[in-house]
Amino acid sequence: MQPPTLKTTADNARIINDYFEIPIVLENPPIYSEFGNIEFWGFYLELCRRSECMMALDIGHYLGYCKTKGLAFDLPCATHEIWNLIKTVHISGVKSWLWNGIPVWLDQHSDPFNNELMETFKNTIIKTRKTHNVLLEMEGAPLEVENSNISLIKNALRDANKK
Repeated sequence: MQPPTLKTTADNARIINDYFEIPIVLENPPIYSEFGNIEFWGFYLELCRRSECMMALDIGHYLGYCKTKGLAFDLPCATHEIWNLIKTVHISGVKSWLWNGIPVWLDQHSDPFNNELMETFKNTIIKTRKTHNVLLEMEGAPLEVENSNISLIKNALRDANKK
């Protein structure tokens, strides 16, 4: 069986987009498989172009991908075209640890947003140009965690608007 290709993924997204007759937003999954030499941001840019869909950037999923691959959390430069295609930004708590020397992470919705997440969120929100909303994934979080996370996001959005 052949691995899915960018073309197959884009074709399938376009079919769904056309079928529902409403704009579809594609979220980056928690695992990004590299079949060839296309990097993460290039893949999503091309996927959005070919499918005529926008992107939902899940920051926790992106950070998990980077941790799994041992990569730095490098966001594209401010002029990269992907920033025009991000319709929504998702953020949730993340747990990460080493298990037998292997980096492991978990998209943990009930956890507080840590510094790593918030720095990536701030850098993301400053660059996005067509984002319509931010989704705080906090199901199962205690009320004090929800309030703290909401306050962090509110402050980050306020700071981003000043820039």
